[in-house]
Amino acid sequence: MLPCERPLEIAWSLNTLAHESYHLAGVRNEARTECYALQAIDFVARRLGATAGQARALAAFSFDQLPSRMPSLYSSPECHDGGMYDLRPGSAVWP
Repeated sequence: MLPCERPLEIAWSLNTLAHESYHLAGVRNEARTECYALQAIDFVARRLGATAGQARALAAFSFDQLPSRMPSLYSSPECHDGGMYDLRPGSAVWP
C-alpha cells in the first residue's frame, strides 16, 4: 500500500518536514518534537497530495522504521498511545 518505490526516503522527508515545523512552533525538546513529528506524518502526507490510505501507510511505516534509526536523544518512553506526548490522548488514533 506504500505509494512509492523508496518509502524510507519518503518517510524521512515527511518526518523532517514535520519535525522542523514543530521546532518552528517553539517545541525545543528533541524527543517531544520527534514524537509529535511521527504523529503528524499522516497529516503532512495528505497535505502534500497523498490519498488517505497512502498517508496512513506512510505514517505506520514511519513509526515502525524511523525511531530505531535515530539517536537516543530523539526517543522517549512517553511516545506512545496515551503517553505524555500523545497529540490526541482522547482518541485511539496512533500514530
